[in-house]
Amino acid sequence: MMYALKPKISKARPYPRVTLRNLETGKRDEKYVRRLVAEAFLPNPENKPIVINKDGDYSNNKVDNLMWCTLKEARKFSSD
Repeated sequence: MMYALKPKISKARPYPRVTLRNLETGKRDEKYVRRLVAEAFLPNPENKPIVINKDGDYSNNKVDNLMWCTLKEARKFSSD
């Protein structure tokens, strides 16, 4: 069974996110859309922990706009 999930966005947390629920345990977990897209479709051979939006548009979660990076790289990217 598949469901369409509607992302939540707030001023405090401008990144689109969805709530996923484990049907067996009932446990809910909130995930960022960009992270789910990256984990599914963007290779991470260096096992970098952070996903960023290259163009700075948090709603643009297309694979070609996402990039795995370290915290140091993310800070440098956001300051450029």
